Amino acid sequence: MNVEKEVASLGVKKKGEERGTKCEPPHGQTSDDAVEMQITARFRERWQAASEAYHAYVAQYRRRLDLAIDMAGNVEEVALGSVGDFLAITKEAALHLHNQRVLVSDLEDEYRHFRQANRLQRTALPRRSHVFNVGVLLFAIVAESVLNGAFLAHIFGGALLIAFLFAVGISAVNVLASLLCGIFSRYVQHVGFVKRLLGLVAILFFLAWAAGYNLFVANFRDAAEGIEWEQALIVSVQNFIASPWTLENFQSWMLALLGALISVIVFIKGVLWDDFYPGFGSLARRREAANDRFADMASEAMDEIRSVRAARRDDLQAARERLIIGLNETTLILTEQSSLAMQYATYHQQLQDATNYALSVYREANRSARPDNCPPPEYFNRLHKLPEPQKVANTEHVTVESEKLKKGFDKALEKARKAIEEAYQSAVTSIPQFDDLDRARE
Repeated sequence: MNVEKEVASLGVKKKGEERGTKCEPPHGQTSDDAVEMQITARFRERWQAASEAYHAYVAQYRRRLDLAIDMAGNVEEVALGSVGDFLAITKEAALHLHNQRVLVSDLEDEYRHFRQANRLQRTALPRRSHVFNVGVLLFAIVAESVLNGAFLAHIFGGALLIAFLFAVGISAVNVLASLLCGIFSRYVQHVGFVKRLLGLVAILFFLAWAAGYNLFVANFRDAAEGIEWEQALIVSVQNFIASPWTLENFQSWMLALLGALISVIVFIKGVLWDDFYPGFGSLARRREAANDRFADMASEAMDEIRSVRAARRDDLQAARERLIIGLNETTLILTEQSSLAMQYATYHQQLQDATNYALSVYREANRSARPDNCPPPEYFNRLHKLPEPQKVANTEHVTVESEKLKKGFDKALEKARKAIEEAYQSAVTSIPQFDDLDRARE
């Protein structure tokens, strides 16, 4: 600030001389006159602007300081949030797992009762998938259809496609009947008399079917030599009833043997379709599916708990990093605030000195211009004072307080980690496991 320029712009020296020649202000006046008030007002405006800017900066520093210190409170929030998350997960998991555990326990009881009731001393051999079996059946149908189509092609005037479609129908009936006989034949070992009788009937029916159906098809081929297939069908029925074993053509015997072979293969596949004992395989699959579902649900709950623990650990580490940044920011903020306060105090003193200098120029000119019989007022000897500035902040305690806050934070951090681990262990032990099922069954 250029004080001389300010004094010159106010014209205080000239105004002092003019008023001095008029003996103004009078000797008895005790307060500043209009010129002096103009001088002090000029510099008070400067002081007011500086004061407002200073206090705005101080308020901003205060907000930044509070934000930095508040970072320490995040640790407790993270710990409490972790405990709440664990409780919510375990509560939900326990509810779902309880229902699944009841289902598993019921199926275990049913499985054990089934073995006892049916006098089974072995575990089940359930089929996990029927893809291979279905593939074998489809291959059998296609293979028999192709060979049958070749043998029966002459019936349809060499039309291979029509012969093949006709053969597909013959083969599909043969395969389906043989498969069902194989599946139901397993009942022959059932402890129940009626079901055992059903199994015996299925075996006898299969023997009759394998021989009778395939011989009938062979008789149909024999009868179809030289006549329409509609007439051949009638003739083949008559021949089959009269003498099913009388076949005149070697290819007809090949057709019968091929059909019988396919019947036997499919029958065996029916027997092996599932566990040898009827119902044992399906029960075992339901039991295994329930156990697998229970294990998956427990594993999902554990994975979610571990995920929460890892996330909360990361939150704590991030909170600690933010605290370090906050402490460094605190030190920087207070240092900047102290520097600003010192600059403000210096500027305040400069304004006060400039005000008194301008007043002294005015008063000296006023004294010099006064007549001998007009002494100046006594307050001319009094210095003008601006309002006292805010005291300069003491930053010597900043390092000490930062270290104290850091140590307290580390203690809170360790406490929070311990709380998280305890909540984690409690959550883990609350998730039912297969051991719990074993103990419940004992």
